[in-house]
Amino acid sequence: MKQIIIEKKKGKHGYYCIIKCNICGKLKKFNYYNIKKGGGLFCSNNCRNKAQIGKIGNRKGKKHRKESIEKIKQARSKQKSPFKGKKHTKKSKKLISTNHADFKLEKHPNWRNGISFEPYKPEFNETLKEKIRNRDNYTCQNLDCENKQTKTKFPIHHIDYNKNNNNETNLITLCFSCHSKSNYKRKEWCNKLTKICQLKYAYPRTTAQT
Repeated sequence: MKQIIIEKKKGKHGYYCIIKCNICGKLKKFNYYNIKKGGGLFCSNNCRNKAQIGKIGNRKGKKHRKESIEKIKQARSKQKSPFKGKKHTKKSKKLISTNHADFKLEKHPNWRNGISFEPYKPEFNETLKEKIRNRDNYTCQNLDCENKQTKTKFPIHHIDYNKNNNNETNLITLCFSCHSKSNYKRKEWCNKLTKICQLKYAYPRTTAQT
């Protein structure tokens, strides 16, 4: 995909270019420096996301080495978020909402016919959650997790993603990070967490709800 430069002009703060978006065809002004760095292919994040649909990443199926993971962690720990302590303005919130309009509800790739809006059963209460946390020693049960916190009110996850199945064999403690990650690649997470429960508690196998 190449930049479609319509016009190059000299402005108050240097050169800029008028480019044509590769997806929707809209014209947009870009700083010449951004063009040289490879920018100017799309007019918005919305169009950039559309261009990525169906593409396969060059690292798909590959894993980082342990040394690489440590280097990435060290580099990220030194980085400070430029947005820390700040808040979005009404204008930026509206822009974010517009750019993500194509990824709402049934348009989102993780849409499962609205099952997340279904209420939990009355038996899935704080008493049951506390019982599962106590069984799991108040720690995240994902073996790949590095969160070693204990005595924290971590979320209780339904292994088969069925809110109506509140059997203890279908419930497990996950930290907030792992619980969020478990919304992606559901079958993989279901198989992984089922194996953990089978090894620790000799529970029967569970299959994910699609």
